[in-house]
Amino acid sequence: MIASHVPAPTRLVRHHLPLAGAAAGLAAVIAVAAVSMAGPARAAGPPDPVLGSALDYSVLAGEGVTNTGPTTVVGLVASAGIQTTVTDNGAISPPGNVRNGANAAVTAAKAELLIGYGQAAAAPVSPKTPLLGEIGGQTLTGGTYTRAGSLNFTSTLTLDGENDPSSVFIIQVAQDFDVASSAQVVFTRGAQACHLYWQIGNDAVIGTDTAFKGTILASNDISAKTNATFAGRLLSNVGAITLDSNTFTDPTCAASTPSTSAPTSSAPVAPAPTATKKPTPKPSKSTGSDKSKGGRGDDSSDGGSSDGAGDSDGSDGGAGDAGGGSDSDADGTTSTSTGIPNAGGPPMFLAPVGAIAVLAGAGLVVASRRRRPGAHRS
Repeated sequence: MIASHVPAPTRLVRHHLPLAGAAAGLAAVIAVAAVSMAGPARAAGPPDPVLGSALDYSVLAGEGVTNTGPTTVVGLVASAGIQTTVTDNGAISPPGNVRNGANAAVTAAKAELLIGYGQAAAAPVSPKTPLLGEIGGQTLTGGTYTRAGSLNFTSTLTLDGENDPSSVFIIQVAQDFDVASSAQVVFTRGAQACHLYWQIGNDAVIGTDTAFKGTILASNDISAKTNATFAGRLLSNVGAITLDSNTFTDPTCAASTPSTSAPTSSAPVAPAPTATKKPTPKPSKSTGSDKSKGGRGDDSSDGGSSDGAGDSDGSDGGAGDAGGGSDSDADGTTSTSTGIPNAGGPPMFLAPVGAIAVLAGAGLVVASRRRRPGAHRS
């Protein structure tokens, strides 16, 4: 009677070994599934330079601004430094966006411009091959590109966002930048003007009738020839800026990969930037210090009402509610204000790995059920 009970512990141990293997297989399946759901950590290219309140300006110079003919802006026009006057022999419209004299807000914007310029100049170069003397005729993906001398731009430059609307492009030019009237920038697969920066070590000249895109950060003078248009900004550290019948618009910065669906569509897509219904506590009222990447948000101390300055309670005012880019907070940092960009998807190779793990786990479970306690009786 005693001998008949001896094998029992052995049978129990053998019965639980396959179950332990099955549990390990299922744990592997869960781990693979979790990894496969994770997306890329950041956008392509370097981070956006932190320009702070300088983003509120269409034109910001260091040695004066001179305008000839009718010029239309969406941001502020000012100069801070040795020469602080804005000479508008033609008409700058709207006139309330012109700041004559370096008040506290203009001085602060100039200081933040210097910081952003330094960040753009120090951004590490991602491509191994530097730019040649002509940038036109190329297709570039997000990254930092550099030219040791002067750079010409006479044809078509294609910027490929690789389906990531947060891809950043920084073009570093050590000397002069000369843009011909035939030059144009073409954006594909989500690339956007709000993430394009031209860091120029000396002077920049934009040719007649040129449709230019991106923000120019020049160390010295900037000259915009007759009827040149800008989806961006002209910002100079210590130089003068010359305008001639130019038009400025905000650089477009969408919240996500371009879609044919209208923002108010009821289709099950990602929430639009204006969506407010969330399963979270009711948000508090924002302060007036938020700056729109593309629009105006400068709460200037001079009290100008047409600069698009945010009211003290954070409401929009003036003509500045035209942005759609990233917010520049009071601490000088920037963040995307219209949602999380679509940064791609999980790596494709994880799908077959997950399938193999699932099959292995299932096999271990089946094996554990077949090996029952009575299978090893002598």
